[in-house]
Amino acid sequence: TCQSRMCAMSVLPTEILNIIFSRLSNKDLSMVVMVCRRLKEVGEDPTLWTWGKVEVSREDHEMLGMRRLEHVQELIVLEGDWESVDLEKLFQTVVRLPKLCTLNMPKISLTSVPPVLLVTAITKVEEVDLSDCDLTRVQVDTLGGRMSGPTKLCILYID
Repeated sequence: TCQSRMCAMSVLPTEILNIIFSRLSNKDLSMVVMVCRRLKEVGEDPTLWTWGKVEVSREDHEMLGMRRLEHVQELIVLEGDWESVDLEKLFQTVVRLPKLCTLNMPKISLTSVPPVLLVTAITKVEEVDLSDCDLTRVQVDTLGGRMSGPTKLCILYID
């Protein structure tokens, strides 16, 4: 519960807060969720946030676990020195992003990512760019085998 005057609006019903919050930009909404626990609870609803495109690097990829980012549509993974544990977490998160349509991550070595996890993530997205990524033969074979079944994947850039 909020104790401060700044948080007097927290006593409003959730439905009213949702209407108010839906009219805010992502920038303004990010300020609101820092005011108090109740406003954060309501304001973290992924339907309130409009995310067309999000860029992540190794240093900030864990932000994808935030509830407000559940509806991101395009994810750009920036080049860098990615550790295998970070890549695995990244692909586990990609699997859980229901609105993700485009995944761009060129020039990254993906050889440490378990083949089934990699392919599960890739086939849940409509367009994937893995240009100049390092892949293992097992990963490529697993992807080829999965393509014969049901998949959302329509466009795959790979070389």
